[in-house]
Amino acid sequence: FPTRRSSDLLKADGTRYLAPGEFSGQLCFHSGIMEEIYRDAVAVLTNQPPSSRGVSRWAFWGHTPGKVFGHHYQDGLYPCHCEKCQVWFKKGEKGVTELIWGTVANTASRLQRDGIKGQVSMLAYANYKEVPDVKLPDNVTVMLTLRGPWSENIGLDLAKRWTEKLNCKIWLWNYPCKIMKLNLPGISCSTPRAIGRYYKKFAPYIWGAFMESHVDRTSYQLMNYYVFGK
Repeated sequence: FPTRRSSDLLKADGTRYLAPGEFSGQLCFHSGIMEEIYRDAVAVLTNQPPSSRGVSRWAFWGHTPGKVFGHHYQDGLYPCHCEKCQVWFKKGEKGVTELIWGTVANTASRLQRDGIKGQVSMLAYANYKEVPDVKLPDNVTVMLTLRGPWSENIGLDLAKRWTEKLNCKIWLWNYPCKIMKLNLPGISCSTPRAIGRYYKKFAPYIWGAFMESHVDRTSYQLMNYYVFGK
């Protein structure tokens, strides 16, 4: 999103979260940023250039101009300490879930009311991956983040509940990779049987998946890629 410092979240010490780097872009959800996000959504879905919103390019993933707006928030989700956000964050994971998915529902519903066609894509991620109580309109597409084939049965029920909530299939983001463990060179992560079993189990609930695959040697993922592709 365009840089607007007034949208940065409030920390417990009363200062704004302005840290640059990997997890920059933490938001106060009651700062007026949702209006800016909505305008970004309209621009993306009506195929306007990034310059129309004061940026040089759209995010490298999540958006498909004219078709899909990526509503995803930054990793880390630092809790804003403003009075209005804290009403939700103090309720724990349930409160965070309802807050985050409420913002998605509002954007998607408003797009429908304004006659803007296209999908709003959102990650079910971190402490807001559970199915919310808030009603989600049918232009919301959900990607559920799960550990994946190395935690074979974890998340199967959650995936099923998401499809029941949306009345359609979802897609997955999985992590069968050596992320954070690349300092263990020479240890293969090739698990094609687990890959095959996992996606067969999830097949009734998904229309696709992304298999994140950081590795020190590409050959370690070769059979995993092969089976995943099949």
